[in-house]
Amino acid sequence: MNVQDTVKRMLMVYPSISINAIDVYDHLFCTIGNGFRWEDGELVEISDVPLKVPTLYEAIDNAMQFKMVEDPYSLFESTQAIYRMRHNGYDDQEEIVKSFSTKMYNMLKESVSLICRTEERLNDFEVPTRKRYPEIFMKNYEFNLYGLCSYSEICNLPDDIKPDWLEAAEQMLNFIKNHPETWRKNQEAEYNKWIPKIEERIKELKSKQQ
Repeated sequence: MNVQDTVKRMLMVYPSISINAIDVYDHLFCTIGNGFRWEDGELVEISDVPLKVPTLYEAIDNAMQFKMVEDPYSLFESTQAIYRMRHNGYDDQEEIVKSFSTKMYNMLKESVSLICRTEERLNDFEVPTRKRYPEIFMKNYEFNLYGLCSYSEICNLPDDIKPDWLEAAEQMLNFIKNHPETWRKNQEAEYNKWIPKIEERIKELKSKQQ
């Protein structure tokens, strides 16, 4: 799966923990044990089933499944809401919201809002904040990078990396360099250690792809 589809899928399937593109990049390139591995030049999610970018309805249906764990009695209502969405061909947030009861809407409004803002989030490479994304459920939310170490995927870019993934890695690196305020506390030495190594590796890989 290419970079754009991978990021879009993350934004739609995990809206409450994947706020924007840079948030997903941090998960893909920096987070240890993120469920991804390098395969044929792409970061591929480890899964036993084929993965794809969900439709709007599938993403909201998925969000409903999470909420049903908290409130099993919403099963029937959520099933009816999905049916109404598909049957009526709703394609914007206002129409989708109208298909919910007040109770269902209150349970899902943050996730639905973020899912409906997917295209905007997909092209957002700035530091995510609660001011720009009021749907973030954590009142004291503050974005911080995961950190860098020998196990980070950005520190292990493969020889056969696809051009779009190499471009994404360079974009992640530039963000790390330009936003030291997002670095994890007491890990400045690790960032300063790995940044030049990653720069050199990206330069090497770009020269091979020219």
